[in-house]
Amino acid sequence: MLGHNWVPGEGTIVDVRWSGHESPATGSGQIPHFIVDARPSTGEPFRTEVEELVLFPSFVVPYPGMVVQLECDPGHKKAKFVRSDPAINKKVQDRAHNDKYADELNAPPGTPPAR
Repeated sequence: MLGHNWVPGEGTIVDVRWSGHESPATGSGQIPHFIVDARPSTGEPFRTEVEELVLFPSFVVPYPGMVVQLECDPGHKKAKFVRSDPAINKKVQDRAHNDKYADELNAPPGTPPAR
């Protein structure tokens, strides 16, 4: 976006609020909003509200206390989620689980389970 100076960072989810109306016909219809303590790689930490990623069906809703990767704009005190963060991306989580399973399958007998 114009006027933003995005830098990498991370944040801790403080709370989640849901807005919208539940609809049995179309699914939940509710949208999560997140209060996040953002820690940019440059600049001072700040607290902000972060919205769910648009058009991201593999989004996993993070819970309070969870640390997530962010893109931060310290000057405007804005932040947004990073799509490739395994903490919020179901496809990345599934791929990691499948890789772990394949490694365990190909390990010699008696090898302890991977963690």
